[in-house]
Amino acid sequence: MSDWLNITAPSTGAALVGGLAGAAGAPASATGGSFRVTRDQAPALKAKFQEAIDKLERARKKVRNVRVIEPPAADRSSEKLAEALHDKAVGESGSALRAIESAIEAYQSVVDQLDKAMGTYQQSDENHGFKG
Repeated sequence: MSDWLNITAPSTGAALVGGLAGAAGAPASATGGSFRVTRDQAPALKAKFQEAIDKLERARKKVRNVRVIEPPAADRSSEKLAEALHDKAVGESGSALRAIESAIEAYQSVVDQLDKAMGTYQQSDENHGFKG
């Protein structure tokens, strides 16, 4: 068994870039990728991904608290602006909330893969009488 763990980072989908890239005329997609990490580096990498997930979860909580955005004035243009800002914060497609949730899912997938790979190594070591 190799000391390298192969990890695939899933695509976060258009949710992360759809609003910005689409507006800029660029393709609205984000592709995943893969990378390798040594067995010894895996716990530290997992901790970094978990730290990022924790920060994203705090951001998600803050964004979810955006219930109403008050228009700056009592005219239709201001009301439309407030509606658009609300949609970009918590709307169904291309919003900050959807982007955060997509990133959490992608990062959690990496953490799960690291857990599985590290568990496989631990099980293999135990089956062969190695102690780490």
